[in-house]
Amino acid sequence: MSSGCRSAFLVGLLLVTNLGAAKGTELRVCNDPNNLPFSNARLEGFENKIVKLIARQLQANVQYTWWAER
Repeated sequence: MSSGCRSAFLVGLLLVTNLGAAKGTELRVCNDPNNLPFSNARLEGFENKIVKLIARQLQANVQYTWWAER
């Protein structure tokens, strides 16, 4: 993942954490399905784990869109 895209991802995560009104909704995430240690389709990457924590805090369901960055 390019540094610009990674920065946008992190900014997006920060913005989502401030959306208190989003509780009980769906959190949509776009990740690479085969890009460890960042993300993978088996949800083993650290970005997958960060999304899981944020979704739990927002009481939201995670909806992944998988998009390879190659």
